[in-house]
Amino acid sequence: MFLMPAILLASLAALIPLLLHMLRRQKVTPIQWGAMQFLLETPIRQRRRQHIDHWLLMLVRMAMLLALALLLARPVWYGWQGPQNSTNLAATVDTDLAIILDHSLSMSRRTDTGTLFEHSLDQLDRLITIATPRSTVSIVLAEHSPKNLTPHPFNLTTDWTKLRPELRTLRPGVTDADIPAALLAARELLAQGKNSQKLILILSDEQRANWLPGNDAAWRTALPDRTDPLAAAQTPIYSLPIHSSSGGATTSVANLAVTNVSLQPTFLGVNRPSQITATISNSGSTQLSNMPLKLLIDGQLISTQQIPSLPPNQSLTLSFDHYFTTPGSHWLKLQLEVVDSLEIDNAFFTAVTIAPKLRVLLVDGQLTPAASPADYKNAQFLLAALQPTDNPSEASTLIQPTIISISDIASINLDDYPVLLLNDIPRLPADQLIRITDYLQRGNAALLILGPRTQQSFLADSLAKSPLLPATITSSLPSPAGTKLDLREPSHPALALLTSADRNPFAGVSIRQWWPIAPASSDTRTLVATDTGNPLILETTLGKSGGRLITWTTSADSAWNNLPLVPNFVPLLSETLFHLASGQAQLQLRSLTAGQPLLWSGSASPSIDSLQLTLPDGSTRSLPPQLRGDKYFLNFPETILPGLYQHRFTPDTNPQPGDNSVSHDPPPHEPTT
Repeated sequence: MFLMPAILLASLAALIPLLLHMLRRQKVTPIQWGAMQFLLETPIRQRRRQHIDHWLLMLVRMAMLLALALLLARPVWYGWQGPQNSTNLAATVDTDLAIILDHSLSMSRRTDTGTLFEHSLDQLDRLITIATPRSTVSIVLAEHSPKNLTPHPFNLTTDWTKLRPELRTLRPGVTDADIPAALLAARELLAQGKNSQKLILILSDEQRANWLPGNDAAWRTALPDRTDPLAAAQTPIYSLPIHSSSGGATTSVANLAVTNVSLQPTFLGVNRPSQITATISNSGSTQLSNMPLKLLIDGQLISTQQIPSLPPNQSLTLSFDHYFTTPGSHWLKLQLEVVDSLEIDNAFFTAVTIAPKLRVLLVDGQLTPAASPADYKNAQFLLAALQPTDNPSEASTLIQPTIISISDIASINLDDYPVLLLNDIPRLPADQLIRITDYLQRGNAALLILGPRTQQSFLADSLAKSPLLPATITSSLPSPAGTKLDLREPSHPALALLTSADRNPFAGVSIRQWWPIAPASSDTRTLVATDTGNPLILETTLGKSGGRLITWTTSADSAWNNLPLVPNFVPLLSETLFHLASGQAQLQLRSLTAGQPLLWSGSASPSIDSLQLTLPDGSTRSLPPQLRGDKYFLNFPETILPGLYQHRFTPDTNPQPGDNSVSHDPPPHEPTT
């Protein structure tokens, strides 16, 4: 093997003496000279000897040039065992060595003799012992973003004794890894080395996700130009696999993980039933039995479920039912009590915000303001459905409506209410239509109920030409006798509770009239229609912030139907409002995936000095909020560590923001070669 094989091209210089010899050869022409007859003839044997001497001199010159080229190419002899089993390379050649240590979550897996990361450190020790004293070593940790443990190549004689204890105290990795990015960092470190021999070694368990096999752009950046023979030859790259058997025989591997935790419904309120669902998967090769799964909320044990058995490569789903009795931010932890090869994925954190009330602004089509809610005659069924108890201030009443006349809407700050309910309004002024559109595009929501007081000119000339409800609208028509309802999307959040019992939720409903509407936009979905295809309930999405509008094309006051008189009217109305409110609740995400930035926005009053953020590893960061207009904004992008991110505003008297959680990436367990 040659360390610098490209220099072998210089061996062609050995042909120069031969070319010169051939060019300088002269053709001899005999000339008869009379005096020559008196001279003694040269012996033939002497002439042959001179001819051979000339060729030997030329061969010696060629051999010298060839030997010089071979020596400059730095030949290395490995012996009969080959380079894989020989230490001659490390023992005789000074090398700039870059070692990439996979420090991802999967390297935390345990074997009989330690974690895979500990096995990679043992392998590193063996590599160091066979390197020459004048060799240099650079170490890169392959994590979500590569980390250089050595800012420059270090000398084995003086620096290794200081670095080795630091490596042994490293905690197991908790993120994914980017092998191509680590390769690029290793090549940049090698460029600082002064030895001509360069070598990169990757110690990894070869998990597919960490090697990014489909990301061609990342690999083109990480690897040298393959069309350049010098660059490709000077930096060999080898992968040394670290598997479960690297530190000793391991007959079986067990690993359970808590993944895919979700909460339903999307809008969570005080005393509203909720369900926490988690998927438990076994990615190991051993069946585990009798494993408790614990649900903790704010650090308090709430419930425990027993998993009787889970075979290898199988998964199951468990659910916990819970009522949150206090509003505000809460964090949940699902913990598997099991000893397996990977500890960190046995727990899963998530954070939620529980709303104390859902404030709804009910705008009735009555033109004159009333002294009390009871004076809004056409809204009585809606008020009764929104406040089914005699005492609206009771904690069990989650929806808190405020009713006003359509004539008062211009004086109301709509942003004080996450949901707007427009009940059978005759028409809206153009400026208020624009104002409501902006309100929805900021992430709020509205329920629009059309009825007898709604003017056709308003629908056709204003509403249908606005972003709220792009459609074609004609006059109201009487419904044919015996019209049936068609549930187009029974799994929709506004209808799922009604259809969960596998019964027709609109049994006994009689629809006599409605506004015929033909949606003209793909952003509008028909949830419920008549059996003749006329939409009765439609949903339109607006903007990119979760804004939603649900439209009922028939009234809610029994003028056109008997819907308010059937038992499902109350859950239909409340679930519709909860679904509408969930769009805004999703704007400030509490549960994030690794690497997803933590965002927060809130009112500029009261003023905030700073946000103290406590990371899952216990470290803290002080973040100054940015004031933009009448809102504060915070952005923290470094959410790589899985776990709970706890917030605290200063001064302490300010309302505190909710906590956030970051879930771990489910580690894949099928290595790629």
